[in-house]
Amino acid sequence: MASPQNYNKFIIIFNIIIFVFAVLLTVANIVNYQNTDNGLAFIILSILIAVASAARIYKLFKKTK
Repeated sequence: MASPQNYNKFIIIFNIIIFVFAVLLTVANIVNYQNTDNGLAFIILSILIAVASAARIYKLFKKTK
């Protein structure tokens, strides 16, 4: 069985990857805003994903200390 510490590291790394992806998606949608029909929806959605992932990372770092 995996130890809880390894599980927490995996969850933190996974959420960091999700956060980076959401930030890159936000930047890409802002740069290409004029060429997409649903640009604003994608920007809002990616910001919400980034905020949720950042909150989860904060909770996990707070829990591990």
